Amino acid sequence: MRCYFLPKDCCIVIEAATEDAALKGRILRHIETIVRLDVIIGSNTSSISTTALGDTLRIPGRFIGMHFFNPVPLMPPVEPIRGIHTSEATSASVRHLTALLGKTTIGEKTRLARCSRNEHALTRDLHYRGRPARE
Repeated sequence: MRCYFLPKDCCIVIEAATEDAALKGRILRHIETIVRLDVIIGSNTSSISTTALGDTLRIPGRFIGMHFFNPVPLMPPVEPIRGIHTSEATSASVRHLTALLGKTTIGEKTRLARCSRNEHALTRDLHYRGRPARE
């Protein structure tokens, strides 16, 4: 694995690989070996548990999900997704960065799931399971 550009004074690194937990885990662990201990490590994920990804790191408190909505240049929302171990300092820094990027922070959640169309569909299906369909 090769990192092509990573300034020595960066304060956050955001991984944006395809939605493959094993691949993301390998990338995140590699990032952790080349950045300072105070650097926030993020993942642009919308379908993988941020707690599970953070748990692959030695310091899971500095890990957070940052769900950028597509198409990123046109969509202002960014959803920070805390894992169980994400620190408040990490969360606050990401909210600040989101504002600096000219994006809008939406509903930060401390949970394992993410905000996505698939999640909403699943939640809706589970909510209505066992109930008669509307006519």
